[in-house]
Amino acid sequence: MKAELRKLITMQTGLVSLSESSKLGLTNTYAVAHNIRTLEPIIDEFNSVREKEVEKLKKTSDDDGNVSESSVKKMNTALEKVLGKEHEIDLLYIDMSDMTELDVPAKTVAQVIDLILPPNKK
Repeated sequence: MKAELRKLITMQTGLVSLSESSKLGLTNTYAVAHNIRTLEPIIDEFNSVREKEVEKLKKTSDDDGNVSESSVKKMNTALEKVLGKEHEIDLLYIDMSDMTELDVPAKTVAQVIDLILPPNKK
């Protein structure tokens, strides 16, 4: 799967929420855990870049801690560039066709929708 970092961050959030479900079953629990573990280094790398950008921004602040709008824009541009970077990543699909109920909100499903196998058409 190829996806922008911003989408992978959204998926990671959904996977963490989905991991709390007691209805997943063994195979889906494995897929969710595998995907979380696979995404962690990419997310950690982004967090490191973001922290460096925040530190740079702090260095431009005045004595009252205020920063210029141009400095904020510069940081946001740098972060947008990183968030827009595409990553090729091997994630496992989640098969919900055998599940009769789900104990997570629809928002969680929406966050991981690209990882869910579509239900069989009947």
